[in-house]
Amino acid sequence: MDYKKKLEEVKLKKELQQKANDLKAAIATKAMPESILPPEDVMDAAEYLVRQKIEQGNDYVTAYSAIKLVFKLSEEVAQAIVDKVRNEGTPQWTESFVFFAKSGNKTSIQMDERAFWVMLEKRNFRKHQPGDVREGYILVQVVENVIYERNIGNIKDVIMDYIQNLPVQVAVNGESIYRSEIQRLIYRNEKSLFTMSKVELLPPLFTGIPGLNLGIFKRNKWAGLLKDTTKSAYLVYLNGWVEITADAKIEIHPLKTLPGLVWEEELIKRNLTITEFKDSMSAKFIDLISSKDPLRFKALKSAIGYLMHRHKDRSINKAVILMDEQVSTEPNGGTGKSMIGQMLKKVRGTMWIDGRSFKWDKSFLFQRYRPWHSVINFDDVEAWFDFGKCYVMLTEGVTVERKGRDEVMTDYADSPKLLISTNYVVQGNGQSNERRRIDFEIAPHFNANHQPKDEFGKKFFEDWSAQEWAQFDSFMIDCCRLYMKEGLLQPPGQNRALRMLIQVTAPEFPDWMDSYFTELRKYQANEVSVGKKEMYQEWISYIGWSDKDLSEKKWKKWLDSYARYSGITIAEERVGNIGARERKWVFTFPSVSSIGVQDVQHCKSGVTHSESEDDLPF
Repeated sequence: MDYKKKLEEVKLKKELQQKANDLKAAIATKAMPESILPPEDVMDAAEYLVRQKIEQGNDYVTAYSAIKLVFKLSEEVAQAIVDKVRNEGTPQWTESFVFFAKSGNKTSIQMDERAFWVMLEKRNFRKHQPGDVREGYILVQVVENVIYERNIGNIKDVIMDYIQNLPVQVAVNGESIYRSEIQRLIYRNEKSLFTMSKVELLPPLFTGIPGLNLGIFKRNKWAGLLKDTTKSAYLVYLNGWVEITADAKIEIHPLKTLPGLVWEEELIKRNLTITEFKDSMSAKFIDLISSKDPLRFKALKSAIGYLMHRHKDRSINKAVILMDEQVSTEPNGGTGKSMIGQMLKKVRGTMWIDGRSFKWDKSFLFQRYRPWHSVINFDDVEAWFDFGKCYVMLTEGVTVERKGRDEVMTDYADSPKLLISTNYVVQGNGQSNERRRIDFEIAPHFNANHQPKDEFGKKFFEDWSAQEWAQFDSFMIDCCRLYMKEGLLQPPGQNRALRMLIQVTAPEFPDWMDSYFTELRKYQANEVSVGKKEMYQEWISYIGWSDKDLSEKKWKKWLDSYARYSGITIAEERVGNIGARERKWVFTFPSVSSIGVQDVQHCKSGVTHSESEDDLPF
């Protein structure tokens, strides 16, 4: 006996018996397993033919024979389709947007446009005015408290998918209609039905528009957009949302319980898992660029948390500025400054700006800004970036101008925070400058020849596992929690002041001034008197320049910059007879033992008599 052939026959017999049992169960429960059915379009066509045969006065046996022959169906499947029609009859279409109009002996199918748009309203389609009233409405849809921007084509997709999922035949007020007839009706009315003028008849996304009586549109169930508060910040992921506070445990809640709406762009497109993060790539990276200094590490974490927290506090209107710690005459790239912006972009809506090509006098600077942008990242700005132009953005809002539209300024409470990174030093002068910025110096652990991939064996974000993403999210949440608990922490200063001085003078200038005063103070106390012309000429001779390379007026600005850097006070005096007086500088030193760089870099700004147009740093 061929045992192999016998085993195959037994296996086939069992499979056929299982199919027969499935079909009997399907007929009994009005459910048909997909595994035993032909394609969906064949099933629909077969059911359509059965219903036509019955309407023409044929019995179910005739209909059964017709579909079995035409569509090459098995006896079981053909019987199941016939039984489905016999058992279900013609189901009622409860959301119908068609009606039957009679004229004499003729009956036509008409579109009820109001019912059509009410059906879309039930699916949470709304109109929304995102900006100035002159900008008009956009179409949106809310799904599980997430706002998705839609267009007319999306509505067509929703409607055609909805109709395709209707039964082959439905009943409307006692009259039956085939699904194909509804589809043809949509095609005939497409141009008049799908227009933005119809969209504007939908209820607004939010109520409370000043000066408008919204009447029945007050039935909207949403209070407004989800906003961070003084004590809470929110992050929304695919699998739920979390509330971040200073002390409370992080718990993941379902999206349907979200206490406000968020834009799709605010939805973080991954699932959240809370886990331990101390040994994560993210935490190690921040530790390395903080020179493994616990104070700098903590301060940088607080800055990340500050940028993550969307609540605006007028007492903390600061831009976060990332610069290199290393003192060099050449810009230092690749140290990890831009990576911090990338980390923020993974959890917050960020408008990225190429700082190398950015110019304040360009038109439409912020036309890409959208309501979900909570951070504007000026990445890699040049040496002469005008930080003063950021003051209004920090204290009032962002002026947005788009082509063909008027300027619009964002509300302060909704305006983004600023992150600036640079290979140089962002300049600024005076108390207004200092209270609007916080500078973080990035340690030179990474450079062009040693990147995070070399350190960790993988690229940030691209090569991560689900566990590493979980560690990243948990670390970022902890940064936000740290800021909410302890505020924006001031990092220990490193070389910012020295780098700023070199940037606006010359690389040799600080050391020359240090040596010059050290020598003079061997013979004079804490007050040194030097001839103006004499000191200027000594520098020109030392460096090998002429007065065309450096004017006396500009030299005076260099001295003022050094004075602010070191804490020295400069005064001018004239000595000698009237008409032949010699002009001298009088330098008064702070009460420190020497004027070396290490001693003066933390000194407060001294009093100078700089010219009013002086816009140098410090």
